Amino acid sequence: MGHEHLATALSRHYGISPEFCSKYLLDNGIEAADPGSLEAFIEGLGETQRLYLDYALSTNRRGERVRTQFDVGAGAPHRRILDIGCGQGGTVRAFAAAGQEAVGIEIDPGLAEYARLNFGNKKGRIECLDILQCNLEDLGTFDLILCSDVIEHVADPDRMIAITARLLRPGGTFVLQVPNKDSIHQVIADGHFRIAGMTLLSRQEGRELKRHLQGWDDPYHHMGEHLALNHYLQHLRLNGLDPVVDSGPGELAGSLSLFGQACEKIEFLLADDKLSWFTSRELRRAFADYGQRFLAAYQQAGVLGDASAFCRHYLEPTWTIRASKPGEQSWARRVRAAVS
Repeated sequence: MGHEHLATALSRHYGISPEFCSKYLLDNGIEAADPGSLEAFIEGLGETQRLYLDYALSTNRRGERVRTQFDVGAGAPHRRILDIGCGQGGTVRAFAAAGQEAVGIEIDPGLAEYARLNFGNKKGRIECLDILQCNLEDLGTFDLILCSDVIEHVADPDRMIAITARLLRPGGTFVLQVPNKDSIHQVIADGHFRIAGMTLLSRQEGRELKRHLQGWDDPYHHMGEHLALNHYLQHLRLNGLDPVVDSGPGELAGSLSLFGQACEKIEFLLADDKLSWFTSRELRRAFADYGQRFLAAYQQAGVLGDASAFCRHYLEPTWTIRASKPGEQSWARRVRAAVS
């Protein structure tokens, strides 16, 4: 399977242009071996390499799902949309293809180049800039702002929330999706590097764990801290937004089995002689603390007969927060209530 043949096969599989696939293969040094089938080729990649390839090439599919899921409500279809940390541009492309004015912000010049390549003849605007240093007047305001799996990479997430609130029009919605660091699924294998226990550690401890296991730092130096859900909710409210957290099904079934998987993964890592004494100690301490909290919350959920809080805190891999900005009339009512 030659390079062009592989790029074409990936293009058909993921619904993205052959040029995009070809560039991705070349940029990442993935050679076109002859595995016999596309499925065998993908299966033959390393776990992290396979994760990154699937994420990059599925950008258009994710973008369509995002548009279907969040372009809803009284303001839909939203006229102006902003995607913060747009990556390869699948979400911006989906909204632009639907005839809406879509703008993407991407700090990484390489990813911004992929996004522009992904547009083809579709209209869409990509700005390669840092959200923390952008000129708000140049961007304007938006009816819908999206930020998915990005804020954990931002150096100052609280300031980013404040900036986003200013970019949002009255009556608009800010959709923030952020990894749940305490989700048992993230503890078994985090969403960025597939390393057990990574999200339970501080940024520096996590970087050391990754360096010991995979032998390189980049791109973990771009990671910030994993924060608690209440931290995001508090700062959204402080900036005048009304946040609501999407809730998944509240089912306890299988929770203890997942916890057992996490225990096995952590024990496997602790037996690895690549880890330093300090990293092993911190990982063991962090998981022991997590295990006590997990099992206590599980027991409490069973006693109360309500699994919703347990599921939100320990099962949902990603929190989805929809934060609305009150309309001008709502603001006027709030001011009158505060004065009276």
